[in-house]
Parts: sequence; structure tokens; C-alpha cells
Amino acid sequence: MKPLIWGVFGLLALCWTGLAAASVQITEWMLTAIAAGQVTDAANAAGQWPVPAWLAVWIDPAWLKEMQTAWLGLVQWLGQVLPSTQSLSGWIAPLVWTTWALGLLCLLVPAIALHWIAGRLKTPTTLRNAQP
Repeated sequence: MKPLIWGVFGLLALCWTGLAAASVQITEWMLTAIAAGQVTDAANAAGQWPVPAWLAVWIDPAWLKEMQTAWLGLVQWLGQVLPSTQSLSGWIAPLVWTTWALGLLCLLVPAIALHWIAGRLKTPTTLRNAQP
């Protein structure tokens, strides 16, 4: 039972670590793209994207156009609000890794508790006491 507990903990910790590392990389990439002005260019291109005929059957084209307009407005607003992304990227990575540490602690505490409980449980001895 104990190897199962620690195996599940290890798998969840590995996934949590990968998510944190990917978040840091994506955030740094996004902040660099915002600083270079690439995000607003991409948002402008996405705002002009025509709705395919097959998608128009499932989604109202007017609704999709409103979503594109909202997305474009959000990205342009972020481009104006975050002119200095260098200072922002200086504290994003430590924040993500602090959150990672707290999350790992939240995984470790139940794993230790389950390890302790599994050690306190006695295995059944019905096979030794069974009468033929």
C-alpha cells in the first residue's frame, strides 16, 4: 500500500512540476511577445478571421464576431497597460514557483498521513487461522 501511495504522490508531483515549468515558460514568452508588439498583430489577424461554413452551423457567426472583437479589445488593452513587461517578468516566475511549493506541500501532507495510516493498519491473518 505504501508504494502505491508514494507512486501516486510522485506522479502528481511530476505533473504539478511540469505544469509550473510550462507556466513560467509560456508567461515569459507571452510577456516577450507583448513587449515586441507581436501579440497585438496576432490579435488583429485573429479578429479578421472569417468564420468557416462548417463552424457557422454550430456557432452563431454574430456571436463569434463579438467574441473576436472582445478578444481584440482585451489584447490591445493589455498592450497599453503592460508597457514594461521586463519588470513584470521579474516577479512572475518567483510567484509561480512559490505557488508550486505550496501546491506540493498540499500533496505531501496527505501522502504522509496516508503513509502513517497504512503503517498502523494490520493485515488480516485469516489465512493462518482458517480451518481446513
